[in-house]
Amino acid sequence: MIKIVTFLTGASILILEIIGVRLLTPSFGSSMIIWTDVISVFLGAMSMGYYVGGWVADRFPRRSVLAILVAISALAILSSSLLARPVTHLLEALRWGKFLPPLFASFLLFFLPCLLLATVSPFAIKLETRDLNGVGRTSGLLIAISTAGSILGTLSVPLLITYLSLPIILTCVSFVLILISAVLLWMSMTDRTKPD
Repeated sequence: MIKIVTFLTGASILILEIIGVRLLTPSFGSSMIIWTDVISVFLGAMSMGYYVGGWVADRFPRRSVLAILVAISALAILSSSLLARPVTHLLEALRWGKFLPPLFASFLLFFLPCLLLATVSPFAIKLETRDLNGVGRTSGLLIAISTAGSILGTLSVPLLITYLSLPIILTCVSFVLILISAVLLWMSMTDRTKPD
């Protein structure tokens, strides 16, 4: 199950990133500035998320805690979808130039959900590592699974946009994350043979 969670959160990060650019486009256009702003915010959020995920996993190495992080990330994605229009319209109206408004919008809308999604990889490594001799293989496998999810997420966006609106896509991503969070929580409550 941990591998599935890692795969799906990897996919969610890239779906959110590409959809994020599309959410900003009506107010700010789709220039290179928009892409660099969004990518920079996502990279910063992922960097902090990896650190936070490792820190939390070392202190609370339980599937129930991972389930909570995934559930909160789903709610954060829903919030970013709901707030996208008012945030972008407000920042567009402030007329702070071409660079700062999309950067602030990216930060306000996407930093938190991306950070929370990024906590999953180090958390998964902690939960899946059985002994230190295998930590390299375990971490390599899980990072590869997360990256494969990111590739699938990236390739799925053009198809999703063809049939669904941007808010519906983000709602579907949130629903999937809530579902896997519930499964993780159920597993942690029913499996009494493992520490949780």
